[in-house]
Amino acid sequence: MVTPSSEGYNLTSPSGAVQTLEIRVTNWAYGIQIANAYVAGGARKLVKIPSYTRTMELIGDSLSAGQYTTLEGMSSYAWSLMYGFGDVEFSITTYPGICLHDGKCYGNLRVQTYQWLKVSDTSDRAIQINGDNITLINIGTNDNNTANNVTSAQFTASYIQLINETRAKWPHTQIIVLSLWSGFNRASNTWAQGASFLDEIQMVVNHFNGGSLDQYGRKGFVHYFDTTGILEHNDIGPQYNPTDFGHVKLA
Repeated sequence: MVTPSSEGYNLTSPSGAVQTLEIRVTNWAYGIQIANAYVAGGARKLVKIPSYTRTMELIGDSLSAGQYTTLEGMSSYAWSLMYGFGDVEFSITTYPGICLHDGKCYGNLRVQTYQWLKVSDTSDRAIQINGDNITLINIGTNDNNTANNVTSAQFTASYIQLINETRAKWPHTQIIVLSLWSGFNRASNTWAQGASFLDEIQMVVNHFNGGSLDQYGRKGFVHYFDTTGILEHNDIGPQYNPTDFGHVKLA
């Protein structure tokens, strides 16, 4: 992975200075495995990453994964939002083509109600360390495609299931549910944002808040974020995902 021709190879630094090796992997579900880490002798050693005071998680599909953007995951609004906070430990669990309701979906054999529990650190240790202060969920665009034939009732039930699973693993997290944007349609002399599963998503939020959308964090632990008005029609690329600039606006 790193050779003598790699940029930054064998650089030196002032004595005692801390150097950071940051590995950014955007190969979707494959990831990497690190077998060993070596440092030079003497006073050099590995140091523990400082603890962050806040934690965040985002659960989604290609719209949050940064698919088709210049730097993929690092161009996504999910990365820009959470990395931009600075003092935040965060994770992004997103897969292009994944659905919410269980079933084969654009090459994904399982969906987020199953997959999220397999990849997120939901151990007791993780709960004690952070427990995720905020969890954002932006999913459902692929379910809304007629090719996947997900009904309103199935989508609603699966969304409630995902929120219950998230809350069960992270009992103290505040969950923010994003409304979906489904492209733009011509409206007179302008363009109007579409909305996929609008009623269903609001019904899910109402389910946890006694009939309230709780848009401003006044009541329960599930909050509704309306994305209407953030994007313009030219912020969506030819492949139906936000452009680089669209992701900046979303963040």
